[in-house]
Amino acid sequence: MMYAGDAEAGLRHCKRALEANPRFPANNWFMDYMAVGNFLREDYGAAVEWARRSDEIHGDIPRCLLLLTTCYSHAGAVEEAAREADRLMQQIDSREARREDETMTIQTDPETLEDSRFITKIPEITNAVLEFLTNI
Repeated sequence: MMYAGDAEAGLRHCKRALEANPRFPANNWFMDYMAVGNFLREDYGAAVEWARRSDEIHGDIPRCLLLLTTCYSHAGAVEEAAREADRLMQQIDSREARREDETMTIQTDPETLEDSRFITKIPEITNAVLEFLTNI
């Protein structure tokens, strides 16, 4: 709903999902969407808080780090945005190193191969998303 232009409805649904099962292992996805919804509402402080909460559950997930970087940047917290961008790049470098270590697996497993192609594109995707979001 958020991406269809109704951030308020999307936020209500995500909040309801979070309240339905506070111990659900994938609640960080709902928290990420709470960050996105608040970002779309231009409530950058709330967006940062939701992205931070998501990061506390499953730290160092590139999706969440990208959200943190973007939300901090729009909130005017440049130092925090730079810190999160550094964490994001460390995760990308780490994943790239693991991918190189697992070359044989990547070449024989089509699913992993598809994942690795995406992972190598993360810096380009990150730059494109950040550029897009700063021009909104």
